[in-house]
Amino acid sequence: MYSGFIHTPTISAKRIQAWATLPDRSSRSLILINNWDINWQAVYTFQNPVRLPRGTVVSMRISYDNTAGNPRNPHHPPEARAQRRIAAWMKWGHVWLQVVAPPGIDPLGAKPDPRLSLQEAVMMRRLEKYPADFTAHYNLGALWQARGNSAQALDQFRAALRIDPSNAVARNALASAFAISGHNPEAIREWRETVRLQPLYSTAHFNLARILASVDDAPGAIREYTTYLQQQPDDAQAPSQPRRCLYRSSPLS
Repeated sequence: MYSGFIHTPTISAKRIQAWATLPDRSSRSLILINNWDINWQAVYTFQNPVRLPRGTVVSMRISYDNTAGNPRNPHHPPEARAQRRIAAWMKWGHVWLQVVAPPGIDPLGAKPDPRLSLQEAVMMRRLEKYPADFTAHYNLGALWQARGNSAQALDQFRAALRIDPSNAVARNALASAFAISGHNPEAIREWRETVRLQPLYSTAHFNLARILASVDDAPGAIREYTTYLQQQPDDAQAPSQPRRCLYRSSPLS
């Protein structure tokens, strides 16, 4: 952890606090500002990076002072607790933390991007709070697909599509996961549904053409390649694909 950004437009805020609860249940203070001033909203950089082990929980608390003794209190006299009707913008704030994960070991042997671990943690946490978050399911599926974990990717893409069945991008991703897993019939089904939902989705037409060619459905592959070329006429590599399908389907081939 390198720094923290504090933001609260609440002029009655009094104390800003952030701390980490470590896996051994000990606590470590990260940020503590008493007598907060709204003009102090800024990025605070730690003198030395703070290392937090896996399983650490970071918490924050903002305290407000609604008394006459607070010179920054906008209410004079202070509002009574039972009658307080402060606008939403008057009572919120957040603390952002800049963190980076240490290098890890990629299951496939490649040098991993440590940011992926952070993205995975964020998406997993978001799904704990919002199980019906389409974007979190989709992003987690894409991340696991990039790591070569197609089984988990399939689960997340399916979950995303249960939330938004008409999303062609997610369906294209589901089809790709099926294809990588060797489930060609399911991949073909999902790519057909993708181009039905979004006929101008040229990438899905190309993907469908390739998998149809791989299962020796030359007419279907040629049809999809032709559609792709109509949508992407400047693709210099694609024109050879229909000819290959014709050659493979010829009785002389």
